[in-house]
Amino acid sequence: MDHLAIMNKRIPFLARILSGQKTIESRWYQMKRAPWDKACSGDTIYFKNVGELVSTRATVKAVKQFADLTQSERERLVLDNASKLGIEPVEVKVFLEHIANKRYVIFLYLSKIESVKPFGINKKGFGAMSAWITLTDIQALSATENTLS
Repeated sequence: MDHLAIMNKRIPFLARILSGQKTIESRWYQMKRAPWDKACSGDTIYFKNVGELVSTRATVKAVKQFADLTQSERERLVLDNASKLGIEPVEVKVFLEHIANKRYVIFLYLSKIESVKPFGINKKGFGAMSAWITLTDIQALSATENTLS
């Protein structure tokens, strides 16, 4: 299975993935959403920053899902895994505020991280605000031109 993860640029997570600093991609939700129960070991995740081309891929080494999280459980997960999540010590407080109401999190442990030749995508039919898309083959999203969806 292939996945497309669209990254917010407020914190340079994509650069931290490429540098090897960030080895866990996490997705925090109030309700179960993709990639919940959709990502498996061996899957491929393609990454792009908002408004940019897809530029990176990684293989999923392992997946852990956590449900019905309390505030103390969220804090413990972040504090215990901050460096692997690519969160600098000065960013922890803001990150915790950002996930304050999230009840579910999925940790995707990354391996085989590499740059790819940048390519555009076409998210038509997946929703303009989709930050994660799961599909059989990434080629289904490939744009004929360098679309920046």
